[in-house]
Amino acid sequence: MGKGEIKRKVIHFACTLIPVGIHHLPIDLSRNILMVLLLVAFLVEAARKTLPFFRDLFMRLLGGMLRDYEVRGITGATYLLLSATFVTFLFSKNIAVLSLLFLTVGDASATVFGRARGRKKIYKDKTLEGTAAFFLTSLLVALALRYEPLQVRIAGVVVATLLEVFNTKIDDNLLLPVGSALGMIAAKKFYP
Repeated sequence: MGKGEIKRKVIHFACTLIPVGIHHLPIDLSRNILMVLLLVAFLVEAARKTLPFFRDLFMRLLGGMLRDYEVRGITGATYLLLSATFVTFLFSKNIAVLSLLFLTVGDASATVFGRARGRKKIYKDKTLEGTAAFFLTSLLVALALRYEPLQVRIAGVVVATLLEVFNTKIDDNLLLPVGSALGMIAAKKFYP
């Protein structure tokens, strides 16, 4: 794993501060902060696409952490802020926090462990070992935070894990929180 990928995953783990902040702050304040951060992210995205000097500076500072599709498209950081904003507006605070933690903890663990120890490919570039790391770390989050009935939390973990493995089109920073939140809402119909 290269230096850029290591920095990227350190940032991913650090983004755990987003759901922690949502947990500790009033929800309206969390939503306002996220909207401001999202606006800033959109402005940065627009500036790096339209202003050559800004694009050069951005690439000098952060280019080593970007994936190829992010150089041409939207960064994962912007998708993360977009999903955090969505889930705080569309779902309860508890569901939002859980779904974002599944992403920030689970996805980073999957990448770190899957690239370091991954041997058995299960789908495209996904490994059994990385998937197990995603599932187990997300499960630990679900077991530690008793916000919802256990079955609801486990449903969120299962949905997030499946989306992590089988998603090929939508950025996982957007898909995983929204998808796992929807999975938990569906499970609440059976386990209120």
